[in-house]
Order: sequence, then C-alpha cells, then structure tokens
Amino acid sequence: MKNIKIVLSAVCILIFVLSYSAWAVEDIFKDVPKTHWAYDAIQTLSQAGIVKGYPDGTFQPDINVLREQFAIVLVNTLKIPLNEKAPQTFSDLDYNHRSFLYVDAVKPFIPIPKGYTFNFYPDRAITREEVAETIVLALNLNKGQKPDSKYLASKFKDYQSISPEFRENVAIAVYNGILSGDSKSNFHGEAGLTRAELSTIMNFLFQRKAVMSVGLRPPRKPWTIDLIDFQRPDYDMVRDFPDFNETQSFFGSITSKVYDFSNSHLIVEHNTYSNGMNVEHKTVHVYVYEKDLNLFSVGDMIKFNYDRDNNILSYVFEYRILNIAPTL
Repeated sequence: MKNIKIVLSAVCILIFVLSYSAWAVEDIFKDVPKTHWAYDAIQTLSQAGIVKGYPDGTFQPDINVLREQFAIVLVNTLKIPLNEKAPQTFSDLDYNHRSFLYVDAVKPFIPIPKGYTFNFYPDRAITREEVAETIVLALNLNKGQKPDSKYLASKFKDYQSISPEFRENVAIAVYNGILSGDSKSNFHGEAGLTRAELSTIMNFLFQRKAVMSVGLRPPRKPWTIDLIDFQRPDYDMVRDFPDFNETQSFFGSITSKVYDFSNSHLIVEHNTYSNGMNVEHKTVHVYVYEKDLNLFSVGDMIKFNYDRDNNILSYVFEYRILNIAPTL
C-alpha cells in the first residue's frame, strides 16, 4: 500500500496518516501528561504515525472524532488497502477530498446515517455504535463466536437505546473487548467517541494487528506442535524417508480452535471429518514461548503450518477473538 501524505487543514482538523518509517515525533502533547489515562495509547499511535496532534502542540483528547477521521485511522491501523482508481460514491466526497480514498476503503463496513444514502457526512461525529459496527465487520468478527441474544441486556441498562440494526455487532464488539460501558453500566450507543477513547481502541487493535494478518511467521523459533492423538497427514513419508529432507520438504497443516492455555503452550482442538458427517476431536499442543502467548485468545481459529520436525513455519488466523477490554 502506498504511503499517502495528508496535510493538516487550516481549521486544524485531526489527520491520521500512514508513515511507519517516521518514528521520531514529539514525546508528549501539552494536554496529555503521563498521568492521563490514555497516555500510553496516544503516544504509541503518535510514534507509529497513525495519529497527530494540532500545530499548537496539543492533542485535545476530549473532543469527538469525526466520521472521516475514524475512517482514516481504521485504514492505517488495520492496513486496509487503498484503491487509487476508486469511483465516487458519495455526493459530499469528491476525488479531491482529503479523506476520499480512506472512506472508499471502509465503505463496505462503516454505516451510513439513516436516510442519507448518497451522503457520507464526513464532518459528523462518529457514534459508539457505528464504531462497533464498523470494527466488527472489518475484522469479520461477526463470522466467529457470538454472545447470546440476552447479552446486551445483561451488560447495559440502556441497551434498548442502542439502534436495533447495530445491536448484534455491538454485542460482538463488547464480547470481544473492543468497547465497554461506563461505571454505571450504560453503553451510550448514540454518543460520540472522544479522541482519547478512539486511541485506546485503535492501540488495542494496533498492538495485535500482527496476529490479524495472514501467513505470519512466528516471532521467535522454534515453535513446535505436539500431536497428542492426531497423526499428521504426511506421517508415512516422514517416517519412511528420514534422510530425504535434504532434497524434499515434508510439511503439514492443522486448522484448530484454541480452547485452553497450559504453561507455555496452547491447547488446540482439531476436528477430523469422517464420511462428511461425524466429527472426531483430536488434541494438539502448540508449544510457543511464554511471551508469545498474548498473541492468541481462547476461541481463535488458526491454521498452523509445520515442517517434518513439527516446527511451526507460519500460521493463519481464520477468525480472531479479541478479549482484552480497553477502559473507556
């Protein structure tokens, strides 16, 4: 994805840019001291070039985020590709608009205000329920594990004020720890999201974006697979030709669901389909470094690719369960 340079407008609108090579930025914003509850998140995203402050050296953490700003930061955090040949979709966003490509990239996910099919309203504040809807769709979390229909009612006193069309994905977002309510058990679905709150959410996703990508290599080696009651698909070749690896690679893969942690390894459950009907559960232990365990969550569906010695070569997340709630 090309790095796109966005220039701050005359009205000092917050701009989020993709610039992973520019790590040397201001150490602290005037209005975000080290005692601020979102200090670490804001500093991390600032150093990554994802968020920027204002020319006067402030971040203004308490003002609401606009819809176009949310689109830009989501694209940059999740590395959503931009289409430079994108057609114009919304009448209030033409090709020359500063956020045109970013809004186009997230238009499959971000909801359009009711009754405004042809307008995006980039200068309108994004709501908490819209944020939940967008992130769940962008991460395909709606295709993974879902809470039951009474989940929102059990979590929030004001659950009925959440727009009906967003309730399912709000529940998924809360269930996966992406958003939470206030100290009085209210969600405030139609309220705006402050820059500090958005920073904590995006930092949560940014810190784990590596495990939301595909075809990843383990950060450290060796990671190994211990096949407890599962026979690898190329078992006969590995057994019968132990010295043939110099000219021929042997490897296999397992798509499994993480269901537990034990010491320094994951315990994953592998389903073997027999005759297209019955499911036989197999146990596989995936040994990883203890410091790498935070890359995974119970409920993740992962495909592990391993070599003849059962060292993990790469892994692919079929879907993610994000279960660390940022404090909002």
